[in-house]
Order: sequence, then C-alpha cells, then structure tokens
Amino acid sequence: QVLLLQGEAQKAAIQNALASFETLDQALGKVSGGLPYFGGENLGFVDLMFAPLVCWSPAIEAAGEFKIPFEDKYPHLHAWLHAFNQSPVVAPVLPNPEKITDFAINVIRKSVM
Repeated sequence: QVLLLQGEAQKAAIQNALASFETLDQALGKVSGGLPYFGGENLGFVDLMFAPLVCWSPAIEAAGEFKIPFEDKYPHLHAWLHAFNQSPVVAPVLPNPEKITDFAINVIRKSVM
C-alpha cells in the first residue's frame, strides 16, 4: 500500500509497515537463536518466502520517500538481509533492485494519472 498511497494515508501505511518489520524482527530473533536465518544457520523455506522483502524494500523506500531503518531498529532483519544477499544460492537469482524500483515508480505514475 505504501507504493500506491499519498499524503496521510501513505504515512499511516508506512507506520503500519514499520510496525510489521518490528514484529518480524522480534520473531526472527526468537526462532533463529542469533543465527542469520529463520531456520538458524542454514537458508530454508521460510527465508525464501521473505525474498520479496529483499527485492521490494528499495522500491518501497523510493516510492514512500523514507528509509527503512534495518540497521538501527531491526538488527535481526538487518543481519538476515545481509546473509540473504550474500548467499551463493540466492544472490545470483535476485532481480536487480534498481529495475524493480523503476518498475514500481512507473506503475505508480500510471495508476495516479
């Protein structure tokens, strides 16, 4: 919703998204035992289910004109994002974040016009 809303509605959607990141960060901290992935030391199915977070977060930040404070407020997600992006299994197949951002911005422009 952050991508398609404007003004106060977008601000509310951003706050909702940040609250969701907080919940996800806490859950990751509990189940990972301090290790980078949801399953612990190894990349697993749950990690792959969250791949859109990796792919779409730059587009959400650009469209919403805000920065998701992964490093400052979500340390478990920050470590997970780093591990996920460095994974020799996942990194080669992740789409280019700049292309996703361009796509998202173009979709927004078309939907607003």
